[in-house]
Amino acid sequence: MQATLTDHLGTRIVRALTSRSELARRGYGISWFSQRNISDACDVDGFYVNRRFWFLDGWINHCGYFPSWNLRLFRHRLGRYEQIEIGNDILSGDNEVHEHVLLNGGVEYLPTPMEHYAFPDIVTFIEKHDRYSSWEAAAWRKLHSGDEKSLRSTPFGTGLERKRWVKKATMRAPFRPSLRFVYHYVWKQGFRDGYRGWVLCRLLAGYERMIVTKERELKMRTAKSTAAL
Repeated sequence: MQATLTDHLGTRIVRALTSRSELARRGYGISWFSQRNISDACDVDGFYVNRRFWFLDGWINHCGYFPSWNLRLFRHRLGRYEQIEIGNDILSGDNEVHEHVLLNGGVEYLPTPMEHYAFPDIVTFIEKHDRYSSWEAAAWRKLHSGDEKSLRSTPFGTGLERKRWVKKATMRAPFRPSLRFVYHYVWKQGFRDGYRGWVLCRLLAGYERMIVTKERELKMRTAKSTAAL
């Protein structure tokens, strides 16, 4: 698998991302990549991989978490990560969760899902999203600025671009945690995932509450610093 991807894409990133040990460290598992699919599309510049999340001893098939297409394999000379700089005092630990690849080239979609075991238990989910919320709160202006260094937000683009547009459209909306629950549980049919869907959507609403609270905290801190000058 690794040799096939490397031969056709020829990038260091592919070698790193397709290493089984690296995938395991990041909480990913790939059961099978079709060699024929790769070779038939060797003239493209990147591949989208569909992540599938394992949560509470089962797969999440809805909630807006599946399908979840992410550009993970690409020619490094044609792609770059969006640049969202917030300083070194606030770290999420793995900002690639938030920053996406901007690729200048053609893409294809790999049919086999990439298994993602990022949240083996509730404690891990809460610990990671506590860090993610700090990053989101600090980056919210740049995240939705729409400049050339960041992923554009549009209702007519890719899944990630549409998701970024929804976030931007609701940035100043009241009751954001409740809206996020309704979005994942009702609009994205999280109820079809049963108990684990209910728990995940409730946790995501709590995650949104942490972001809102930390945004307010940062605004108050900035106002105090400005007043002290």
